[in-house]
Amino acid sequence: TAETVRTGLKLALATTVHRNSPATLDPAWKTGNYLNNILCLREAKARGIKQVRLPREPGDLALAPWTALMRARLRAGGFVCNDRMLGLTHTGHMTEERVLALLEAVGEGATELYFHPATRVTEALAAEAPDYDRAGELAALTSPRVKARLQSLGLSPAVFRDLS
Repeated sequence: TAETVRTGLKLALATTVHRNSPATLDPAWKTGNYLNNILCLREAKARGIKQVRLPREPGDLALAPWTALMRARLRAGGFVCNDRMLGLTHTGHMTEERVLALLEAVGEGATELYFHPATRVTEALAAEAPDYDRAGELAALTSPRVKARLQSLGLSPAVFRDLS
């Protein structure tokens, strides 16, 4: 009903309590666990952190409604976030050519370019993501062509703490 939409859904509370293993709330797991998100935002707020990364990639129609809702809720909660993220669908394969092409999609506001670079691949990195081209991503990040294109577009690199 319209009333339910306006006021939200009521929660059904369990009559018994079951304690989950602390590992089930491990923030290193990228599960989309909503409880993790709430706990993370509360901790961030308590520590004075106001910047939040939002995986809002243009053209991702499946996540667009969710990311739009999260963006509105983050802003209402006093947080700031990137306006878009480029490279999420190319995780581990952000080559110089791909970055140059993605730079053409940068619009107004803050755009995150999504990378996982490394100077060398450790055993842990190889186990985590064996197909990632971390050296290639580092090469793209340090590319003179990418730097020149950023300058010609009037863009300057920043870090999340610079968002306001």
